[in-house]
Amino acid sequence: MSLNGALSRDSRNNQVIYGESEKTEPLRVLQVVTIMTRGGLESFIMNVYRKIDRSKIQFDFLCHRMRKGDFDDEIVSLGGQIYRTPPLSIRNLLGYYRNLDRFFSDHKDYKIVHSHINAMSTPVLRSALHYQIPVRIAHSHTSSAITDLKLPVRVFNKLFIKKYATNYFACSKKAAVWLFGRKAQSEGQVRIIHNAIDANLYAYNSVVRQRLRSDLNLQSKFVVGHVGNFIYPKNHSFLVDIFEKILVNTPDAYMIFVGEGNLQKSVREKCIRMNISDRVLFTGKVSNVNEYLQSFDIFVFPSHYEGLPLTVVEAQAAALPCLISDAISNEVKITGLVRMLSLSQNAEVWADSILNDFDCSERKDISEEIIAHKYDSAIVAKELEDFYLGSLAI
Repeated sequence: MSLNGALSRDSRNNQVIYGESEKTEPLRVLQVVTIMTRGGLESFIMNVYRKIDRSKIQFDFLCHRMRKGDFDDEIVSLGGQIYRTPPLSIRNLLGYYRNLDRFFSDHKDYKIVHSHINAMSTPVLRSALHYQIPVRIAHSHTSSAITDLKLPVRVFNKLFIKKYATNYFACSKKAAVWLFGRKAQSEGQVRIIHNAIDANLYAYNSVVRQRLRSDLNLQSKFVVGHVGNFIYPKNHSFLVDIFEKILVNTPDAYMIFVGEGNLQKSVREKCIRMNISDRVLFTGKVSNVNEYLQSFDIFVFPSHYEGLPLTVVEAQAAALPCLISDAISNEVKITGLVRMLSLSQNAEVWADSILNDFDCSERKDISEEIIAHKYDSAIVAKELEDFYLGSLAI
């Protein structure tokens, strides 16, 4: 379905799922995202989608990119519908609002809209309110905002988020304070939804570790690993500085970057300038992050800011020692494997901590610990299922 060429539904999936009667038709929840590519937020949504009872709850997606996402085929196979709209831009501000109004005018059957685009959820939820959608969830997945041309628009929209949302969700307390304010967080108005994973999928597996390290010819090497898209918050440039210092004392070390993004080229070029490119592996986008985590000896994550990074949860599930920046919420310390360090410390201090403050020699399956802390996707899927159904008293 096309709306003046601006907003479209994925042509491969035009069916709505029905049960044996009207009562058994699943409740369709509209998930509002940027694009369903392999990022932390998107992986979290898919982790929940795979585990939720789809006879009761079905997810549809409103994506703010016209191109296909990595998870689109799986979404369709699970029964989801995909809609697309061009993203908001300074030049298309009014057009963007018209597209949203047109969409919700044509889809008044939705009862729940769950928006994951942080401050930019405001226009979506405003339009949903106008068309009388009763449950409008704003979900904060970050604790800061990227400084770019859209920053003034984000700041403006952030002011009105609580006006249009009926429910406030966040992945951490820091993320809650950033989008909804300290008062809303402290008074319990914000529901913390754990960034959950399939704990068993990431559980430490020595066979997988040996196989992948053999495939990469890293059997006896010390491997520093990082998972994350090449964007400013992840601080890849500083991680390259850290790794250079590691090589001074551990010349047979290797660095593995898992992910893709706009800054990957500049990081590659920096590795070449520093003459360490032969010790750095760039995997690009992969579907087996769980296996790469097995191959690492330590996970390093010096982010400028995060909501609550899913990859640090995954790394802990894989029983990996983790060194992360103290700009990240303490809530990510699910196990005793995590140590935090300030970004005010230089690369040499970080390298020294990596080499001297961790026991990287012994790992074991600690998936039960992740499950006990309720970071398993089956637990969070049930929590959201109960919320969605309960919010409409179904």
